[in-house]
Amino acid sequence: MLTHAIDQGVLVISFHGEIGISDRAAVALETERLVRTCSPHCVVVELAESAVSPAGVSLVLRAHRLCGQWGMPLAVVTSAPEAQQLVAANAGSAGPLVFATVAQAVRGLSRGQELAS
Repeated sequence: MLTHAIDQGVLVISFHGEIGISDRAAVALETERLVRTCSPHCVVVELAESAVSPAGVSLVLRAHRLCGQWGMPLAVVTSAPEAQQLVAANAGSAGPLVFATVAQAVRGLSRGQELAS
């Protein structure tokens, strides 16, 4: 359901497989633990097509709020149009940036970090 990698200060968390409401709390706690213990500069959440569900989108938005509280930029990666629409519809105007690939998300966040410096 959740895998992660760290590359040059970027934490990439991948949600994959079917994530149900009953799984959401455990996955959310693991996501928070990773963000807290890895101390990344920014976070990329990859939502695989198999993880697109109300619970999967809820996890993405929860991670976005968590990172926002800690002043850490977050981007979402998904190729599923349904997920892109759900994230945008539920996040409001301050929602996360959505990209098609992890590489694009890392570049996008890196540019944002450079502009903030």
